[in-house]
Amino acid sequence: NLTLTDQTGKSQELNKLRGRYTLVVLWSASVPAAVEELGDLEAYAYQPYKNVGLNVVAVHTPAGKTKQPTEVLAKLQPTFPTLNDTTGALWDKLGKGRLPRTFLLDAQGK
Repeated sequence: NLTLTDQTGKSQELNKLRGRYTLVVLWSASVPAAVEELGDLEAYAYQPYKNVGLNVVAVHTPAGKTKQPTEVLAKLQPTFPTLNDTTGALWDKLGKGRLPRTFLLDAQGK
């Protein structure tokens, strides 16, 4: 189980997302393709499927020379949870690579 913080600094345990399919997107504010994907997630994943059992969570990672996500999130205003992986724990666990990285977890979190 990993605990990450949301944009207000409140801790969020990822294991609490179990019970529903969850789309986890690792992104960085300094990667244009990752920023673009956040807008797409809102329109094409979260809004159409949130009421039929799909969670969407965007996790800002410390990959590379990352700028803070505050400005991007203020502009896009996603309605799904956005968390910060400030220690890089999730980034390390899921394997480093190009951003954005998207994972679909089943209801058991696998």
